[in-house]
Amino acid sequence: MDKAHALTKYTRLAGRYGVCVKKPSEVKAYYYDGMYTTDGCLRSCYQDMIFKTCGCMDPRYPVAPNTSTCELVQRPCIDDAVEQTGDPSGWESCVCPLPCANQQYSVEWHRTKSVSMPTQCEHLSSSSQHTCTELAEDNVLVTINLPRLEYQIFEETPDMDVNRFISNLGGLLGVLMGVCILSFIEVAVLLFRLIVIMCSSK
Repeated sequence: MDKAHALTKYTRLAGRYGVCVKKPSEVKAYYYDGMYTTDGCLRSCYQDMIFKTCGCMDPRYPVAPNTSTCELVQRPCIDDAVEQTGDPSGWESCVCPLPCANQQYSVEWHRTKSVSMPTQCEHLSSSSQHTCTELAEDNVLVTINLPRLEYQIFEETPDMDVNRFISNLGGLLGVLMGVCILSFIEVAVLLFRLIVIMCSSK
């Protein structure tokens, strides 16, 4: 059995470019340890709903400090609350943006048969060979390797910042209007000659 990993990283823009969360403290409730995740936020919303409805929190997920967990006799209350409210991702009161930075690993498994007939079983009699083969098939060889270090990085970047906008605007005006230093000189010469003509005609 072979096992291979691949790492994918995501970086998102906040502020005027979009909404994302950098720290768990930025959301209404978060009861998980470690970095912020959208799933952790949704389950924290779920725990708040269970606490509001049943007076306790679901023991299957992390709970808020100094909060009791539901006993087995309160399981019908949890089931009824889940059936009435549905999935937390559809609640207006549960706002769980994507994290500004996160990563995930994808795992691939490959399972193959090592050998059809072990060499130590080939020269035995039929009955002994069958027993030997069964014992060999019970053995498992697990190989965990990284055939190549593979990264995928998805990063949000501004499509156009202020400097690029000014640069593009200047280039566009230059193309459309033909504005350059020679044009200004030609306009100045034209005005000067018009003034000279008007003065000489008087």
